[in-house]
Amino acid sequence: MKAHDFCWVELTTDDAKKASNFYSSLFGWEFSAPSDTPVGPYYMSERGDQAGIGMMNKPMEGMPSAWLPYVLVENLEGTVAKAKELGSEIVVPPTAVEEHGIFAVIKDPQGAHLGVWETKKR
Repeated sequence: MKAHDFCWVELTTDDAKKASNFYSSLFGWEFSAPSDTPVGPYYMSERGDQAGIGMMNKPMEGMPSAWLPYVLVENLEGTVAKAKELGSEIVVPPTAVEEHGIFAVIKDPQGAHLGVWETKKR
């Protein structure tokens, strides 16, 4: 994948295990054994050159079940700063994900949420 491609899509839901079973049955998606997170199990499906898939329990009470797409960027801090300059709200500030990379979630001026992801350089 290259910069500005959709690289990941993530579902937050009431029951990630049930959701992963549903989508496995519906589309044949294969998920690795869930990893532990503060909000419960995280299910992942790596898909080669296609956007990967993640599913997790809702991290906050009251939020709806929803899919969130992520766009790959080369400079997350710069992308977040530019998004803010262009009128976006920063919903989740830049946050490291172990040794994998860093992400943020923005809300564009029209109210749509979008994740941005920078893979850690190795």
